[in-house]
Amino acid sequence: MNKIVKKIFKGTIAIIAIKLLLVSGIFLFQSCVNDSFEIKNESSQFLKSLKISSQNINDISLNSDKENGLLNKMQSDVICIRLGDLTLRDEFLNHTNNNLNTLGDVVETRESFDTTIDINDTNNSDDCILEIGMPTQSIIDALAPTIQEAKSFLYTKGLTEQDINDMIIEKNGTDEDLIVLAMLIAEDDQLENSTAFNYSSIFINSAYSQDWGEIGRCAAYAVGADLLFSIATMDGNTGNKWKKKAIKKLFGKIASRMLGPLGVAVAVISFGLCMNGTI
Repeated sequence: MNKIVKKIFKGTIAIIAIKLLLVSGIFLFQSCVNDSFEIKNESSQFLKSLKISSQNINDISLNSDKENGLLNKMQSDVICIRLGDLTLRDEFLNHTNNNLNTLGDVVETRESFDTTIDINDTNNSDDCILEIGMPTQSIIDALAPTIQEAKSFLYTKGLTEQDINDMIIEKNGTDEDLIVLAMLIAEDDQLENSTAFNYSSIFINSAYSQDWGEIGRCAAYAVGADLLFSIATMDGNTGNKWKKKAIKKLFGKIASRMLGPLGVAVAVISFGLCMNGTI
């Protein structure tokens, strides 16, 4: 009888232990889900803000005074547009006289005329087919809300406000460069984590769908393929686990490439137009 009681007792203890293990596992899983949701939520807030900024910047008027290939050049930042095929010069100038009214129109010439857009390239302006003065303050104002959302997203990667400020100073960057940093890290996270927030759903109407190869192409179109692809081999980036050292290294690359608020604006518009299927 004692043996039977002992067996029943041991069996009961084993069942209780298994139940406790299962409950602990459920709590642990739920905790991970909650953490993942918080990160996804931060990502979604940033991406929604990025879409709004893209639309607002795209529609910024150039207030252009078109004369001798010069549009309002007295403003602080100047874009130089160069043509890859100079035989298209007359067609291009005729097009711009009628269709170049917003910053988005400028960016779209990259697709329609295979132009290159250089910023504040005052030392090599002789071959600019068109120079355009930019409404810099309007651009800064349009980007401002997304800068804060980019910071909030970077907080989820372990950066503090002080880390971000020190990084900007150390890499000689701008607050606006944080937008491109967050955009690339969010894009990289999405590729690594199939359960992450649906990046494309924010930009793309239901009638127009893209897979992740296409979204990667849009990111490459916006910032340059070499910068995008350098992320994959960057030290300190394992999967979607970004270390501070890797984030700062990527920010340095961005800061040297974007050339301030205007460069970031061109990148944001390019990405938004590509995601929407406009270019």
